[in-house]
Amino acid sequence: MRNTIFIALISIIFFISCDKEDSDISKKEDNKAKGRITIEKADSLITDWVFGYRPGMNPSFAFDSIVEYTTDDIYSKFSGQIFSARSEVPGMTNRWFFIKNDTVYDLHGYHYYEDGTLLEQRADSENLLITDLDNDSNYELTYIGNWGSGCMRQTLNSFYLSDENSFTAICKDIAIVIGPYDFYIRLEGYQNLYLQYYDDNYDVFDIGTIKIVEQDGEKKFVIELYDDCPQEIKDKVLI
Repeated sequence: MRNTIFIALISIIFFISCDKEDSDISKKEDNKAKGRITIEKADSLITDWVFGYRPGMNPSFAFDSIVEYTTDDIYSKFSGQIFSARSEVPGMTNRWFFIKNDTVYDLHGYHYYEDGTLLEQRADSENLLITDLDNDSNYELTYIGNWGSGCMRQTLNSFYLSDENSFTAICKDIAIVIGPYDFYIRLEGYQNLYLQYYDDNYDVFDIGTIKIVEQDGEKKFVIELYDDCPQEIKDKVLI
């Protein structure tokens, strides 16, 4: 009886293992069929990008982890993938990249400051939104980035594929805050983006809308705060 149970358990474990292997193979084949690259491939491409970006980088440099944030919607809109590359090396702690046709685009290298610092993205996928804020059917990847220590600068960023099929950036400082991040964004559909405020009671509420308009041949963010937005919050927002 015991032998029978033992054999049955071994058989179950074997079939589960086979199913998992088949599932992993199926996912890889599915990604390949869709033209998607693997984490390993992304790691290799991004590492090559790093050595081109910083020729003096230590030859032994390697990222601690590569995390993919590509959703089916992102892939269908942009035919590319989003990855976060993380390392303890300054400037590489949490960088996001868009990869399409084996070409790596840095999703925050476009926005530098006078002291040379680069902004850092929040390390979560809920902050990376697909928008069409100017309603032209050319979608953007929109998110809030942060940089600084103690006194934090928060920046609104959108990247969209231009006619040359390369990423173009729209960036705008929205606030300078002390302590935890105060401002967030919330999306309804693709066209309705709301600026939110996170108060001391841990409540989050909408304080205005965010749009993209074309001015003098250039796309820019426009933030429109609600009339009933408290003055103390209005004083924080750089508009």
